[in-house]
Amino acid sequence: MNAQHFQSPTDTLIAWAKQQMAETKQPLTKFSEALTDNYLAMTPEARRTCPLDEIPLDGSTDEFYAIKAKNALAVERWIKRAIKIPMEILDAWVATLEGKYRDGCLADLLKVHGMLAVANDTTADAATLGATMRSTADLFVHLAEIIADGKVDHNDREQIKHARQAMRQISGQLAGWELEFAKVDTIEGK
Repeated sequence: MNAQHFQSPTDTLIAWAKQQMAETKQPLTKFSEALTDNYLAMTPEARRTCPLDEIPLDGSTDEFYAIKAKNALAVERWIKRAIKIPMEILDAWVATLEGKYRDGCLADLLKVHGMLAVANDTTADAATLGATMRSTADLFVHLAEIIADGKVDHNDREQIKHARQAMRQISGQLAGWELEFAKVDTIEGK
């Protein structure tokens, strides 16, 4: 029996956060601030169990920096796996990821269930076409890098990972186009 590598939702969240921070040169403190803001905005106060604190409006400068440092430390410990990420922060974490990092994270989280991530606010416009074209171009760049040496082998693992991510992203975008086309069919009664 061929066992596949198990990737937990935590693995996925951490991998995409690290990739976003590395590629955009976003400091951990900025990611932490955005995550904290999203968590506090999305989670009712009575349900909050994550160790992320709101900065009081009437607090001192020392309190401000102490709370920011405490929140950043909690996020750093999650990313380093020193402590487990509570699942209650899942939605805020995904919301903190930007653009292709959010798309990729959602695609990876849903692929386990055989599902595609399709934005519910998809519109058939020039921007959506441009995004689909960029994703397709990214895929071809990764494919070209994979076959540059004339073969597909273990040396291509990193590019294969990126190519698969691009394929899932394109699949989701194409599914979004299909939803838009179905709206037209429905409107015209077909």
